[in-house]
Amino acid sequence: MNNISIVGRLTKDVELSTTASGIEFARFNVAVASEFKGADGEKQADFFICIAWRETAKNIVKFFKKGYPIGLMGSMNSRSYEKEDGIEVCVTYEVLENVGVEEKIVF
Repeated sequence: MNNISIVGRLTKDVELSTTASGIEFARFNVAVASEFKGADGEKQADFFICIAWRETAKNIVKFFKKGYPIGLMGSMNSRSYEKEDGIEVCVTYEVLENVGVEEKIVF
């Protein structure tokens, strides 16, 4: 079973994009508070890459802005590719199935 749920805040405003075949999507990052503190005593955050498709993407763009709290459910996916300089890159991201407003995020 491949399920993940995260609650965090958008790191910037989300923009709607379109694939070559005309499918709308949004790719964005969500900062999630970590239980750990850095050497300076400050709270740390983990950053998740998220992708939403079609109506879900449109609704995120319409209703959420930078800094807004957001709850997400979906599945984790990964892909790898080789850059022009020959370096292989592996990317892990969450593909969203459900999105909700989270009102009680403090960080």
